[in-house]
Amino acid sequence: MQKKLATAAATAVAAATIIGGIGFGTVAANAAPVTTAASASSTAAQSPLTVNVDSVDTEARTAVLSGTATPGAAIDLTIAETGAGSVVFADADGNWSGTVKDLPSAISKVHVTQFMDGIDSETVDVWVMLPDV
Repeated sequence: MQKKLATAAATAVAAATIIGGIGFGTVAANAAPVTTAASASSTAAQSPLTVNVDSVDTEARTAVLSGTATPGAAIDLTIAETGAGSVVFADADGNWSGTVKDLPSAISKVHVTQFMDGIDSETVDVWVMLPDV
């Protein structure tokens, strides 16, 4: 299912911990061509979305995520429990990073979605863990 990206605001850098493996890690997903209702042709080839968990700040309740995507893509970082988040953009080399703020619990799911031309093309879910202080 495709959904439209309503707004985009490039903001700061973020860090997180992925649960399911041990400690910090990387998550990657395969991108598939996307077709729109207005056209039967697919968009230009997209780079797979990768998500790295760089760091977490338990006291500030923030996490820094980074990764790679299609150059110029909007990357939406949304906390599943609250719907809060931010949008960052992949640079000319496809690199991106962003900060997830106000994590609501010790373990929070973050949806990381790559958008091209306002249409979501791929989502990777990561679990962010705020370790005890």
